[in-house]
Amino acid sequence: MAINLTPSAIIGIILGVIITLASLAIGMGFMGLFEFVVDEGSVNNFHGLWAAVGALIEKAEPFISNLENPRAFYLQDGLILVGYNHNRDLEVTMCTGEPATKPPQLFGKAGLCLHTATKAGGDFDRDQHPPEDCLDFDEKIIFLAPSDDSMQGGFAGAKMSVKHPLTGNQEYEALFLYGSECDIGEPDLGSTRLYLEVFKGEDAIYVYINEHATNEQIKANIERYSKLKAELV
Repeated sequence: MAINLTPSAIIGIILGVIITLASLAIGMGFMGLFEFVVDEGSVNNFHGLWAAVGALIEKAEPFISNLENPRAFYLQDGLILVGYNHNRDLEVTMCTGEPATKPPQLFGKAGLCLHTATKAGGDFDRDQHPPEDCLDFDEKIIFLAPSDDSMQGGFAGAKMSVKHPLTGNQEYEALFLYGSECDIGEPDLGSTRLYLEVFKGEDAIYVYINEHATNEQIKANIERYSKLKAELV
């Protein structure tokens, strides 16, 4: 049986289809506006940091740092740099108080990964999503960050006791460097400079990373380097 439609009914159907398609397009556009996009500068800085650590490791000296030429570094708000150690299956962040299980591509290895913060109460195991990028090392590496009692500043890893060959048992933090601060009201990391230090022990290579931007940070890095250098004499 044929269906007879009046011209006004046909026009109404066509307008309905157009409005539906337009609504879908607008909705997709708004979704795109709120989708986090990793900027190229952060990715390039991440790869550059990985290469800089590797270059220090390749040096012949057992203990070396970039104290004379700290590395410029930029990390976008919403990104997290994590150092995964060769001898641990997970690291812990104090920012959200959650574990970060080593990504599959790093199993059995040490490496650096660039993660995105989800703003949903968890950035790692609580809200599992793959990292934006990971770069591994063939060497047995233990990443170390400075330990303090505050989450102000970019570092916010859980404390861990490490027996460093030059300093003995000492408290450090797992390497979690945040582009956005954990403490509400604190400034984002943005552009900074990083102090990189490598010591080649018998069982592992110890890679220490700290900011090198404020007078306090610069003083702490100089004192640390001088102390460790004296231990080798």
